[in-house]
Amino acid sequence: MIGCEAKPPADIADPGQLLFLGFAKKEVNCARCHGQNGAGGPEAPDIRTVFAKYDEEVVVEIIEVGKGEGPDAMPSFETQLNEEEVDLLLKFLKSIQIELEP
Repeated sequence: MIGCEAKPPADIADPGQLLFLGFAKKEVNCARCHGQNGAGGPEAPDIRTVFAKYDEEVVVEIIEVGKGEGPDAMPSFETQLNEEEVDLLLKFLKSIQIELEP
């Protein structure tokens, strides 16, 4: 149906956040599994600490190639995201990082 797609909230201008939330590309919606704020849920881990666990190259590889097996595996987004979009997503992910609790 034309005109039925969700529109992003007016207060969200960050292109990386729009990708994360699924507004920039309907086939890319990180929030579907990782939650609106990246805190995770039953299907995916909290990604607000991903850079405390992995360096940037590994995070890019996870985004592009995926991670894990089975129904809860992180899918590959290599064909859905170009290099610029991956960079925008990385920038957004860095902006939502929290400190790991000891």
